[in-house]
Amino acid sequence: MFHVINILRKSGLSELHAFAEKQKASAFWTGTITEAEKQHPYQDHVEKLRLFICDEEEESLALKAVEEDQVTVKKEYILTNHPRLQDIAQPSSKNPPIDWNTISGAEAEIARMGDSYQEWAKADLKRLQDRINIIKETNSFDLSDLDVMTEASYSIKSLGGSFDYHILTFLGDRLVTYLDTAKSKEGKLGKREIHVISAYVSAIKIVLLKQIKGDGGPMGQKLLENLKTVISGPRKETPTSLPKDTIKEEAPLAKTETQDSNAASQEELAKMFQKT
Repeated sequence: MFHVINILRKSGLSELHAFAEKQKASAFWTGTITEAEKQHPYQDHVEKLRLFICDEEEESLALKAVEEDQVTVKKEYILTNHPRLQDIAQPSSKNPPIDWNTISGAEAEIARMGDSYQEWAKADLKRLQDRINIIKETNSFDLSDLDVMTEASYSIKSLGGSFDYHILTFLGDRLVTYLDTAKSKEGKLGKREIHVISAYVSAIKIVLLKQIKGDGGPMGQKLLENLKTVISGPRKETPTSLPKDTIKEEAPLAKTETQDSNAASQEELAKMFQKT
């Protein structure tokens, strides 16, 4: 069984998101509404959310059933002309003051669900790692591999902010963008692409292991800097100038070879935190 959430935007764009777990679908539903109520005028507003429950055993079949209108809507939430949260919160004769005990209870519930998010993120992370391992072992891939990795990355991205894992939202977003770019190149994955994807996976592992929340602070900044180094490889320093005589005496330079994509080991990402 799959819970499928359909997001309809002002531009007419329609998005479908499938979840095998009801709790995960519920968190996505709530998070989407919360973010939609913060929308700026220039954004492509979310106008409506619809929930479908499909009996299909495969995600692709569940999505197809919704696309072909074979499933009835179980729940709908309309945001068109929806009052902003800050307006609702203003006390008035029609709106009594906020019950802060209720707010505290909701925040506590979100905090309790944080552990569930950790498990969800780890499951998505495992999907990414398993797919990378298969590609490396078989030395082959197809577009379905990219689809699976994109879906897992999007899942990590979409729920991270709701549970204060903003750095995971950032990493997930960057990885989704990178995978989409790979798709636009007819899904060609070489050593370089696998190297970059593996680097992002290693970074996500560390965030979950160290529970790096918020913007990550100094540790998060160090992680992102190290991630950049691992992806691009060690920087080669060249002298700003050399005496002309020295240049003449040097043997002709060989043609620069393309740097080995594995020159920067993924282990670097883990080593940096061994002493923390």
